[in-house]
Amino acid sequence: MMVRRSTSRRRFGFGIATGAAVALAGCIGGDDDADDGADDDGDDDGVSGDEFDYGQGEDYTLTVELENEDGDPVSDGIEGSVAPIDFTAATYNFDPAIIEDGVVEDEFEEGDWEITVVSLEDEFDDVEAEVSLDDDTEVTITLEGAPSDEEREEAEDDDEEDDEE
Repeated sequence: MMVRRSTSRRRFGFGIATGAAVALAGCIGGDDDADDGADDDGDDDGVSGDEFDYGQGEDYTLTVELENEDGDPVSDGIEGSVAPIDFTAATYNFDPAIIEDGVVEDEFEEGDWEITVVSLEDEFDDVEAEVSLDDDTEVTITLEGAPSDEEREEAEDDDEEDDEE
């Protein structure tokens, strides 16, 4: 007696994936021609003129200065992100652990970026700013209502004194 098995979606998908892998296997192999040191475009730089460039452009330093309305640095009680507007790169997140004296600094690809800063303790409204990187850039973001680093330290000192009493 013969049992006929029906084709499931999983089995069908596996068959398609296997067929595609076999078809592409011949495309990945090495070059049968002797390598004379020159590439397809005739020069000896080792890069073929038709190879894909994975980079999006140059990297530039973006320095974000976070301050309150009095111009004092804000480093605690906030978090934020720097995200590409065209979704071509990963979003960079920052929190108080990497903010030093109200400054966040890192390298980003050339292009348009959106900076978002939010309060962890609802001390100010979310702030968004757009920046276009085509050179090293500094951006100052004012967080109205955010306590400065000095004000936070004083409040923490007062809390510690109250706890000791």
